[in-house]
Amino acid sequence: MTQLHKINQAIAKHAIIHADKVALRGLDCSLTYAELQAAVQMQSQAWRDFSQEESTITQPTIALAVENHPAWVVLDLAALETNLPLIPLPFFFSSAQWLHAIQDAGANIVVTDQPALFEPLFTNKIVRKTQWVIAGKTLTQFELQPSKKVTLPFNTAKITYTSGTTGNPKGVCLSPDNMMNVATSIADATKVSPDDIHLNVLPLATLLENIAGIYAPLLTGATCVLLPSSEIGLSGASGLNIQQLLTALKESQATT
Repeated sequence: MTQLHKINQAIAKHAIIHADKVALRGLDCSLTYAELQAAVQMQSQAWRDFSQEESTITQPTIALAVENHPAWVVLDLAALETNLPLIPLPFFFSSAQWLHAIQDAGANIVVTDQPALFEPLFTNKIVRKTQWVIAGKTLTQFELQPSKKVTLPFNTAKITYTSGTTGNPKGVCLSPDNMMNVATSIADATKVSPDDIHLNVLPLATLLENIAGIYAPLLTGATCVLLPSSEIGLSGASGLNIQQLLTALKESQATT
């Protein structure tokens, strides 16, 4: 068996062994491992149904623009489960950078918790707009007319974009094996355990936090604390209120 669903297999195992253990803790909600597995399976089925609709001409490629929250993780894991390429979009990107990443990767689906920022960017390109709720977070999905056909490398699970400080952001295509090998290595090297509480400081759209701060802890049955950037003390691409960060570390009782 490939490592394609390794992270979801681990979550399913944790859901059996300690179903009531908190996997994800947000500002206003928490998901146990059992609840996380159920949410991932529900979203996976929704995307499978969407992919099989007659109106869907091409396989969905999903751009994700959601603040740090348990819902982000559910969407990310559901995309892995359903073999749908995912493009995480950081909120410190400009509108032009968002559009470049979406068009460059050929994304025809955008999911966000801040639709007012994105809807104006897709003038006359929105085929359908839907809303639903995950872990108390209202999400909006825009189905777009594809601007161009993009052929991604085989087994591309995620496309992570650089900040583009010297030009347009550049996308790096990653397979599930790429990410799971690194996550497993990090978990082994740091000896993270089910007793650990990891505070996610960076935006989950950054590959470091996604792999080291979500996949590695969840592989081992630890708890992830996901707070909005404003609660952590981050602003923009480089602003940091160190006192807010120290407060978040203390209140979350983070061990990593």
